[in-house]
Amino acid sequence: MTTTLPSEIITDILVRLSVKDLIRYRCVSKPWCSLIDGPDFIKSHLNYSNAGLVLSWSDIYCVDLNNLNSAVELNHPIDFEGGTTAVLGSCNGLLVLFNSYDDVALWNPFTKRKLPLPDC
Repeated sequence: MTTTLPSEIITDILVRLSVKDLIRYRCVSKPWCSLIDGPDFIKSHLNYSNAGLVLSWSDIYCVDLNNLNSAVELNHPIDFEGGTTAVLGSCNGLLVLFNSYDDVALWNPFTKRKLPLPDC
């Protein structure tokens, strides 16, 4: 006997998972991949997330907002010895980083991926 969960329940379960787990679960099936990559799911996941980012000098930390002692330092793509890094802006979980060597990066701290900058 095969039982299928309603899509609303699957979505409600997946939206509670970490980004790292969601990336792995994209491979379960084409429908799961489409769901996880969809803009509505991404927005729901961002709204449900209990993670926050803290910038301290040139360091960026990910913090579980339910446990503020859980800070984990993230290695961002334009980190370097002795310089400073600033967050110029953020949108939907993405950060625009800038450092004192004039390096700029568009970065997703939850997937740890540096994204290509658009040509202007």
